[in-house]
Amino acid sequence: MTMKDLMRLEIASAATLQRRLRRLKARGAIVQTRSPTDARVTEIALSPRVRKIFARYFELLGIAGRIAGGLPDECGELASQ
Repeated sequence: MTMKDLMRLEIASAATLQRRLRRLKARGAIVQTRSPTDARVTEIALSPRVRKIFARYFELLGIAGRIAGGLPDECGELASQ
């Protein structure tokens, strides 16, 4: 996901999104990397630690297998880990 993708969701202004992303990055919840195809683009993803937390959460709920097919790719990957 990129900043542009987040802006398309219209959940907050650019300044608010950037502030929230800085906080999440400082807490280790997300990782930001440059796109390998376009250095102007920063890709945003959940950190491995947070992905593990979500995977465990899905496992504890006992819904990993049932919902993985109906979730976006990243969530499905979390549930199947």
